Amino acid sequence: MSDVFHAIRRAALAGALALMATTALAQEQVTVRFPPGSSGTTINGTITGREYIDYVLDVGAGQTMIATLRVTGTNGHGSAFFNVLPAGKDYDGLYVGSMDDDSTAEVTFPTAGKWAIRVYLMGNDKDAGKTVGYAIDVRIPPGKSGAAGQAPEAPVARVAGVAANDLLNVRSGPGTEHGVIGALANGDQVKRLGCENHGGSEWCMIEMMTDMHERGWVNRRYLQ
Repeated sequence: MSDVFHAIRRAALAGALALMATTALAQEQVTVRFPPGSSGTTINGTITGREYIDYVLDVGAGQTMIATLRVTGTNGHGSAFFNVLPAGKDYDGLYVGSMDDDSTAEVTFPTAGKWAIRVYLMGNDKDAGKTVGYAIDVRIPPGKSGAAGQAPEAPVARVAGVAANDLLNVRSGPGTEHGVIGALANGDQVKRLGCENHGGSEWCMIEMMTDMHERGWVNRRYLQ
């Protein structure tokens, strides 16, 4: 074979190896741990182009996770999504964010072990190498489990102590830094799914007793 052929072959092999290295570096894996005494955390990060990042949690069978993604900044369209799937796999997902309108997942894990929240971009943001900043609120409420866990029925509480002509804000997470997603009036009944201390106040995850069974967080002082 000619020297030219060998040179072309070496160049092609070098290019293939460089492409493989770039692809391997595109994935990042981060272990998620909740602060002591907490049932959740907020993940903050950025992602660019064709990258994807796996946030890995160690969960029990029957535990239910609620996760919401918010875009915090971008030089593109902000087309960030996430899937929930077994860690180390590209299939068997419990949730596919690109098929959902509100970027909120509520999943019950069928098996114990490591599961991943995979963040990625789509559309022009992915193809043009745009960067998107995001925050993911992740909660596994105390005692919150699906059929596999056979959890007892959550206790019913009643809203009380709200000022006249006012409403109790229902938030996406425990604390006033989280966005308002609903409101309750004195006398409204809710299911109390679990409470935790945050910023010196006790906050409870509740489920509204409506047809949609919406979930959110309220200050414990307004529940009886």
